[in-house]
Amino acid sequence: MEPADRYASADQLTADLNRLERGLAPQNGQPNAPRRAARQARRHPFLADPGFGVMLPVRADACGEVVLPAAVPLDPRWAGLRLDLQAAMLAPCGQLGLAASAGLEMTILR
Repeated sequence: MEPADRYASADQLTADLNRLERGLAPQNGQPNAPRRAARQARRHPFLADPGFGVMLPVRADACGEVVLPAAVPLDPRWAGLRLDLQAAMLAPCGQLGLAASAGLEMTILR
């Protein structure tokens, strides 16, 4: 396992090396599950807010692709509306048993 896999920053690695030189136990080494989840959330944030919005259950094909046909009405009141789209799925091998797609941020123009 490489240091980059165990430490979120070079400062944490340096602090642990200094602690080891003084005969103390490392503090920032292999993180526990909550620390790993927090680090993953900083590196790969959810774009779409799971507490607000619409969740649609869909099925993906064998390649993991999903097509959602949708039409935006030709109504000027929709101009400027921002949509955040992102898929989340159960993934037993993923962090906390979840995996997320890259997010898509879309603004409707006139």
